[in-house]
Amino acid sequence: MEDLIELAWKAAVASGVLMLVVLCGQRAGPLLASIAMTYPFNVGVGFSLMVLERSDDFMAAAGLAGFALAGGVFSFMTGYVVASPLGGFLKPWLVGVAAWGGVAAIAVSFPISWPLAIALAGGGALAAAVLVKKRETPPVQTRGGGTGRWSASIARAVLGGVIIAVVAVYSKALGPAISGMALAFPTMMSASLWILNRRFGDAFAAETVYRSRWALASYTSFVLFMGLLAVPLGDVVAMVVSALIAAAVSFLVYRINRPA
Repeated sequence: MEDLIELAWKAAVASGVLMLVVLCGQRAGPLLASIAMTYPFNVGVGFSLMVLERSDDFMAAAGLAGFALAGGVFSFMTGYVVASPLGGFLKPWLVGVAAWGGVAAIAVSFPISWPLAIALAGGGALAAAVLVKKRETPPVQTRGGGTGRWSASIARAVLGGVIIAVVAVYSKALGPAISGMALAFPTMMSASLWILNRRFGDAFAAETVYRSRWALASYTSFVLFMGLLAVPLGDVVAMVVSALIAAAVSFLVYRINRPA
């Protein structure tokens, strides 16, 4: 019963954050939606939900695993964009998940270390820089309510929130490496894209993912500094510092990419 109560409130927190991404997309268009989607809500929410229950060493190892799978998140984004001409959400998403799974398979085949993490994160970022090209799409609506029912959007947000909460609640049994990698699965990104695609259409979702190639630096900075700072500073302080660094990176991305 205690686990169910913990799971319920943690899922509610994560689901609420997901809905904020949709509201950003509704009010400000693909740029701000991409920043909201790639700010480390996925792993950050999961970390914040377990940081008081796990040791500094646990959180540092989870941060290292999350940084290694930053390459997977870049690969997911690349796969989604490359496959977006297929239309809809499901087919591009499956290609993106397969790309993420390839990086995850490498990560679990070897002991997680900083050299491996740097190679995977750097390789994923490089592939995104080379392969992600802007598609010629119809102009997207940058403001407005979109189409589709809010009840469906809320249901998708709850689904994503439950997945994140499950990892946070059962992280001790999963261990730091698996927990970090599980939180690095683009759960929040997937649920956000699902919602955005249904409410605003294929072109809006594709544009949002395209813009996320820079915004993912925010996620990467969060897990990097969690891995580096959790032991020397303590996991709570490290999480706050990492979140502030990620926020600064997000602001810089917005300033560079905002419309003139």
